[in-house]
Amino acid sequence: MITAEHTQGARLEVPDIVRTRRLLRLTRTGEVRNASHPGRTAEAHRWLTVPGTDSGYGIPVTAVGALDASGRIPMRDFTGQLPVPHLPALHFERHAPVALLWTARTGTRTG
Repeated sequence: MITAEHTQGARLEVPDIVRTRRLLRLTRTGEVRNASHPGRTAEAHRWLTVPGTDSGYGIPVTAVGALDASGRIPMRDFTGQLPVPHLPALHFERHAPVALLWTARTGTRTG
């Protein structure tokens, strides 16, 4: 990953446990806000695609993983109340490793 990071002009950081816990708290706050906003919830649902749908965009519902049963790892629930199969919540590891990957610029590359 480090080699790919450098060749693509990206940065990769693996925060220590203190910074990981802070990141997870901030992420949880953001996810609570997203979940309580009807427009954001509707947008997340629009991103889902069901098997047999011919769409070049979106997230296949089969790619949506289980939520953390303990609630320590905040994850966006794209399915919400949609009538799709839900995986049972799982107990994730107590100190889940987190990696941050970003670039200094945004946009897409072609070619």
